[in-house]
Amino acid sequence: MKTSLCKVEVAVAGFTNEFTHCDQIANYLSTSISLEQPDPFQYSTALSIVLNEVLETLHQSDRPNSMATLEVLTEGRTIHLVLGVEGEDRIVSFYSKIAEEAAPPGDPEELYRTGLLEGPLRRELSVYRLLADHGARIGITRTAPDRAFIDVTVSLDDCIEVAT
Repeated sequence: MKTSLCKVEVAVAGFTNEFTHCDQIANYLSTSISLEQPDPFQYSTALSIVLNEVLETLHQSDRPNSMATLEVLTEGRTIHLVLGVEGEDRIVSFYSKIAEEAAPPGDPEELYRTGLLEGPLRRELSVYRLLADHGARIGITRTAPDRAFIDVTVSLDDCIEVAT
């Protein structure tokens, strides 16, 4: 059973105007969520990495006047980051493309490695990194033609292993 650790609603404009807000919000949320964990620093570091990558996708929004929701849920040692976006075809297409490329027989590690070697750096690299290094999975659910939820699921143990 999934347990919600927090749910926030954010103005997308805050991310399209200032890229550093992604890191700041990720650090704030991960620190707050981690306070009651057995090893809060390790948990916070791992969670911050994943949160930051997900929040950075808001930076490329084509609807800066919209709102987005971010919910952090746990299910055992699994973390679910659910990003709810409205009218964000660019963001949904972005995640859909990556999910298709990484699906078998696709290789997330090869996608990440190739992306690093080919210039210029592409926006997909951060999500390829989540897939390759952290074993993340991506699910997309459309609840209406203009509303979608993007679920990025990672194992906490995989995140901690990479972060340390």
